[in-house]
Amino acid sequence: MKKTSLYEQHVQEKAQMVDFSGFLMPVRYNSIKDEVKAVRESVGVFDVSHMGEFFVEGKDAVLFTDYLITNDFKNVPVGKAVYSPLCRDNGTIIDDLICYKISDTRCLICVNASNIQKDFDWMSSQLSKDFDCALKNESNMFSLIAVQGPRSYETLKKIPALSELKDGDYYSVQEINNGSV
Repeated sequence: MKKTSLYEQHVQEKAQMVDFSGFLMPVRYNSIKDEVKAVRESVGVFDVSHMGEFFVEGKDAVLFTDYLITNDFKNVPVGKAVYSPLCRDNGTIIDDLICYKISDTRCLICVNASNIQKDFDWMSSQLSKDFDCALKNESNMFSLIAVQGPRSYETLKKIPALSELKDGDYYSVQEINNGSV
């Protein structure tokens, strides 16, 4: 069973740990009611490090990402994200994922943990369609947290490494000069 980089912190905070897609993940710390209330009224942090992170880089990064998914990605502004199914040529669904347009030449695709290799193999097979870009699976290089709730921005701004962070809209992404996304 794999452990995320936050595993020891979860155990120290007495989280109830469960197997999720081959990772030991926290399912809760206290009562579910208290945790839902915290996210709705304040802020909650979720360890989603089990998810896969693929980067598409190059002149055709946006076009390639747009080609892969059914929703419009090409016309999304830089700094925004799109939730979409990933489909085969015959329309059957491979996975659901989130694509982030970091810049006109760099995109992040976040996929489900149980489908990392399958998704990467399928996406790699599509690169042969004359796209000038590279696809990299950097899932083992990242820890990923989701910070949610009305006090998310004010909480994140307290972290020195995120001092450059701007308040973001729903489904947005920012790349900070220290390499954080």
